[in-house]
Amino acid sequence: MDADRDLNFAIGWNRFNLSLVGIWPDPLQNPKQKSGLSRCRFIIASFFMLGFVCIPQSANLVFIWGNVDMMTENLATANIPVANSFMKAFTIWRKRKVLKLLVNFFYQDWYTPKTSGERTIMLKNAKLMRKISIWCTILTQTLLIIYIVLKISAIIFSPDDSSRPMIYTAYFPFDVIKSPIFELICACQILSAFSGTVAYTGSDSFISMLVIHVCGQFENLRERLKNLVNDPNGIKTSQEFKSIFVGFILVHLYIYCYVGEMLLVQSTEIGFSAYESNWFNVPGKEARNLLLIIHRSTAPLSLTAGKFSTFSLQMFSKIVRTSLGYLSVLLTVTERKDNS
Repeated sequence: MDADRDLNFAIGWNRFNLSLVGIWPDPLQNPKQKSGLSRCRFIIASFFMLGFVCIPQSANLVFIWGNVDMMTENLATANIPVANSFMKAFTIWRKRKVLKLLVNFFYQDWYTPKTSGERTIMLKNAKLMRKISIWCTILTQTLLIIYIVLKISAIIFSPDDSSRPMIYTAYFPFDVIKSPIFELICACQILSAFSGTVAYTGSDSFISMLVIHVCGQFENLRERLKNLVNDPNGIKTSQEFKSIFVGFILVHLYIYCYVGEMLLVQSTEIGFSAYESNWFNVPGKEARNLLLIIHRSTAPLSLTAGKFSTFSLQMFSKIVRTSLGYLSVLLTVTERKDNS
């Protein structure tokens, strides 16, 4: 079927990436199943990211504390990026029930009968989504491969075993210098790095896919409104156009607002995490650096409508309440005119 082919073209790359780490919110999955395979993949990916990068590198900070160069390398090279990847993957996994509903709307849009023009618009946006996903993946994986190749070269040409650098400098509570433990740790760190890049780019591409798809649906709606009077089958009853229009607008507005809410919450939580850390155990000069993070989180990242409003669940509820208020006034005025 054309719909199946078009749908696979639109979501194939994102579905493949997120399925690798077990966080693809598949709406077609049997709700009675425990999604054992996906859960297993997510647990394995999380184990690699936390067990071989985040936790060991965080522990290593204790031993290199005060050395700004080594601390910067520790945090910037893998610790913070991989931790961020894990948080993104965990958020998608935790919110998978809600995200399944969004993806289900996505599926329905592709399976709904449409004109050739509407299909063309949807495919145009699908190509854009696919390009974004592919190029983001290629870029991040290429940079990661270059880094790993350089590290492996340094390992191979090191003068002795004791001076061999790991892929990511980290602390483990056992001797990692001896073979084959050293090689096993390096292999696990490579797997954790690839898991992190897949989760990082996959989650961003997934959100971009939903937003771009909504933009395409709005474009189709504009075309339908333009050609409404020219419809050879005539205009449907006012009640049926109104119902379709209101339902369409509310569903897609909610998607915008939900995605914006996720972005607001996650970027704001960074400041709370910094505040809840053991900052009181850090020297004052270093603790002041956390103020930058806390201050920046007061202006969180957001999806905006121009520069005058921010997409969030609060905005969605405000729009619905305001619309119902206007509707109530209009109905009251109409009833009074009819009675008079």
